[in-house]
Amino acid sequence: MTLLSRALQFAILNPYSDFYRRKYGSDYKTYIEKDLAGIPLLTREEIDATPFFDRIFIPKEMIHFVRATSGSSGRGVIAFPLAEEPELMRYRKSLGFSGEEALAGRFFGPYFKKEDTYSILIYSPSNAVHETYVVEEGGHVAVSGDYRDQEKTFARAEAAGVDSMYSFPSPLAGVGHYVAGTPLAARMKRIVLMGERVTEPLRRELVEAFPHATIAAVYATVDAHGTVGYTCPSYLTVSPNYMHVFPTYQLELVDPETGHVVPQVEGAEGEVVITALTPMAFSLVRYRTGDYAVVRKHGLCSCGSTEPMFEILGRVGLDRIKLLPYGGLSSAVLEEAVLKLPYKVADFTAVWNERISPPGLSTVLYTDHAPYIHSDMLARAIQVSSTRTYADLVELGVVSPLVCTAEPVEVLRTLPTDKRKRLQVSR
Repeated sequence: MTLLSRALQFAILNPYSDFYRRKYGSDYKTYIEKDLAGIPLLTREEIDATPFFDRIFIPKEMIHFVRATSGSSGRGVIAFPLAEEPELMRYRKSLGFSGEEALAGRFFGPYFKKEDTYSILIYSPSNAVHETYVVEEGGHVAVSGDYRDQEKTFARAEAAGVDSMYSFPSPLAGVGHYVAGTPLAARMKRIVLMGERVTEPLRRELVEAFPHATIAAVYATVDAHGTVGYTCPSYLTVSPNYMHVFPTYQLELVDPETGHVVPQVEGAEGEVVITALTPMAFSLVRYRTGDYAVVRKHGLCSCGSTEPMFEILGRVGLDRIKLLPYGGLSSAVLEEAVLKLPYKVADFTAVWNERISPPGLSTVLYTDHAPYIHSDMLARAIQVSSTRTYADLVELGVVSPLVCTAEPVEVLRTLPTDKRKRLQVSR
């Protein structure tokens, strides 16, 4: 029996939950040996409509805490059962799952090894408590960062001897101002980013601020309770967003409108669908994440992985706008355009306004270096296709002229702390 079949058997024949038996109907057993493409997709709405205790796939006494999230799309709070990782790992092994298969709950990916000693700054806007505090456990030190007060946070991190960081990207804008030239900056070994796409301006800032640190990212979701993807070790200096899927998940791409599978060839794009290959508190089978990705490389990678290399581009319906038949807009396209401006921009937000005719784009650039805004320059830099720019569409009368304003980088840190929606639609 293949690893996938074993995982499907665990989920479908689960003695603690009949979630998938109810979903698949009377012929549920036939799905255990089916190709994934023949199994119905799972949506967040289906999960949300099922009572919490009806979707726990392990003994209930193993559930020690619950994590709730509304995700980046603000679709309402949904709770997921969680177990302590050591206990869950023992349970997996008792079922015959072992080795790398038992690592699904690790959020740090391959960049923190069990034998490592480290002092880590956990710097996440999703923390329920935003006050800075220090916890010592198992020879490690964890400092919880207050994203509203970087000066206080990094002073506390310096005092605690922090040499690693696990953070959302957004709060780190402007971090160089606080740490450049400090012992903390020189001591930092690794920075692992999660929860949002890592922008190229931020990556450059972190490289300058922490010259000796490995800067990587993980694709991890509360829904999956684990690391789904991690930065390819061979591409760390290219982009933290170039990832391989973690061995505990199988990743597919589907057309977000039809749900049909998209072959994973280089350049293919689609919505990310994941299936857990090891027992979880709630095991996902063909779960639509709502994230949109592109395959960057297919086949054997120089790092040794045989899994396709993918890059998360944004959220389905939030970070991508179709401009048929002329092309489209995405947060990644806008980022590339912003990088062409003659001054440093920490980040941006943009709104596609369909309330005006013709519809048009407005952007806010977060920068301390712009004496004035080059709206026309940015419009010419935005490539909506290989042959047309946003400025070309303005001349054709397809879109309204670009509206561009600027805000200080400090304002960026005061924005709402859910996952950053860098390109939104106003209807």
